[in-house]
Amino acid sequence: PGAAEDPRVKMFQGRRDWFEGKRCLDIGCNSGAVTIEVAKTLGCRHIMGVDIDKSLIQKARNNLKWKASHQPPPSQDPANPP
Repeated sequence: PGAAEDPRVKMFQGRRDWFEGKRCLDIGCNSGAVTIEVAKTLGCRHIMGVDIDKSLIQKARNNLKWKASHQPPPSQDPANPP
């Protein structure tokens, strides 16, 4: 299952107030998949993932770079052109 299907993310969706606009910390972030999904869906102002395994941190960084490069550009508001 993907991070969006992770039971922790589903549970946290009912507690968006714990995350929205807040600084969040994921201890034991592993490859960062859940950390990235929490940041995307729950509105954290800032999120940091930490893990004891350096290879997992590198994997998390790579996952974040990949996700960031594959995001669609934000939609333009016609009332506020660039």
